Amino acid sequence: MKKYLLKALIIITALALFCTGGYYLLTATDFAKDITDRLFGSEEAYTYGITNGAEVEITLVHFSEQSVPDNLQGRVKSYFERYLATLTGLGEESLYPLFAFQCEDYLTDTLAMRYEAERFYLNNLAPDKITSEIQCTRAVTAGESIAELSITQTLSFYFGEITSGVSAVSHSFSYKLNGTDWEIFAHSCDSDSYKYAMKAFEREYQRDGYQRSDLTYSYIEKYTDRANEALIAEIKGFSHKGIAGEIPQVEYPYLRNAAQNYARTWGDCSESGRNTAYFGSYEDNAANFTSQCLIAGGIPMDVQGEAKTQWKWYSDSENSDNSHSGYSRSFINGADFYRYCLENKGFGLVSMCNVPLSMAETGDIVQLLDGNGEYITQCVITSTEGGIFAAMNNTDRVDFPLMALNFSQLRVIKIVGYNTVNLVL
Repeated sequence: MKKYLLKALIIITALALFCTGGYYLLTATDFAKDITDRLFGSEEAYTYGITNGAEVEITLVHFSEQSVPDNLQGRVKSYFERYLATLTGLGEESLYPLFAFQCEDYLTDTLAMRYEAERFYLNNLAPDKITSEIQCTRAVTAGESIAELSITQTLSFYFGEITSGVSAVSHSFSYKLNGTDWEIFAHSCDSDSYKYAMKAFEREYQRDGYQRSDLTYSYIEKYTDRANEALIAEIKGFSHKGIAGEIPQVEYPYLRNAAQNYARTWGDCSESGRNTAYFGSYEDNAANFTSQCLIAGGIPMDVQGEAKTQWKWYSDSENSDNSHSGYSRSFINGADFYRYCLENKGFGLVSMCNVPLSMAETGDIVQLLDGNGEYITQCVITSTEGGIFAAMNNTDRVDFPLMALNFSQLRVIKIVGYNTVNLVL
């Protein structure tokens, strides 16, 4: 009640200034809006309509060991609580009070948060609970008023019987002390959702011929809003059409359960790390990871044919010879993997490209595409019980709802098995 009385008092004061002199109309009302926004968060909010009462549980790890002050720890925790509470579908929790005034990263963080929340809501995905461990890996202070924090985040989303895991999301925060409050003046994040939202933002201002360095805060705000509208339209406009066909006969069927077990074991790098001893690791590790799942499912490496019809990884050096050495582009690159699936004949993988999503099974590969049909990343299906869930290895996800991932279009590659025709030893 006190909050609303104070809010009313600010607005009345602004109106009084206007009544005593029209000159103050713009400055007074802007002043009132700025003060109320700073105290209570932005009035602009989204109501997603899911009211399932989901819990959000945050655990901070290694902050005290890194000598992070208690009041700063509270501000960090508040950021993640607000962000994740928005994903439960109960409505937007404003990040505004946690940021320094007119911080550009506030707008991009809000865009990413809204995009993730919309993917959950518009696809009717309501987690029962979200838990997150926030680990401080590095803390550097400059005097008593500046702090730089490096953070690694892991998350669990509980969807009935399925627990979806997200691991090793990296954050970098810069804080400054304003009175008694620590405020964010810079933030970056390497999650796929954050990057996807940022690309949407870039598309909007580049469409008008601008560079980000050209934009004032008000223009950045405008383009952030436009990007949000574009992302929502993209989600709403999604449709998937595949071409059904008869599943071909193969000598050896795909071992789907083995592929599923591998995906669940190695998709969460917070526990096992990536399988670098046998398959290396890349910044964009999605295709490499799904190729590993196929190996686990019994699909043999293919050293035959030209470079585009080979599929192999023996060492971290590209090699297109018909030999058991090096790697082929198709093993680590999604676009090349898709071409291999389309064109491979004789020995090796037998698959069906662009089948309907209704034909997808555990162990099949789904490639995610942007609005122009360009490849973004790919994942392996880990469950089709109560929805389609997948594992992937850019942002590392296990049993994550397919429809909550970042894409505009998709194509399904059905893995059937392999043949040993034309086998070359």
